[in-house]
Amino acid sequence: MEEIHRKKYITGRKYQLKYAFVVVCAVLVAAAAIMGAVYRDLMTAYPEVAADIFQWEKYFTRLGVIVVVVLLIGLFLSHKIIGPVLRLSSTLNRINKGDFKARIKLRSGDEFLRLGDEINVLANRLESLSKEIPEIKDKFKEY
Repeated sequence: MEEIHRKKYITGRKYQLKYAFVVVCAVLVAAAAIMGAVYRDLMTAYPEVAADIFQWEKYFTRLGVIVVVVLLIGLFLSHKIIGPVLRLSSTLNRINKGDFKARIKLRSGDEFLRLGDEINVLANRLESLSKEIPEIKDKFKEY
């Protein structure tokens, strides 16, 4: 199978940004829960020291960097999922419209490679059956 190179990282903007947003929100909620638990524990155990330990401006700066990094990771991961799904969907639409020569081309590392191969087998079978139909019609006309 020929190797396919990525041309665009943002293939399904709506879906990718939604996925990245969900990932960022999950990380923020987890970070807030952890920071809250640590702060509560420190304030309970060492109230006089905890105020000096927590310098909030440093934490917010670090949190901003983490959000950007997680957003980029989310976009990359969403591309690995949404890109193949969009290719599968567009090829299936072409096959549905009667283009039995349409084939799905996925990269070797894509998550849906096996599914794409199975759909290509199905398309091969549909293409061969569509060529047999006129022959079968002619045979019935003879009777």
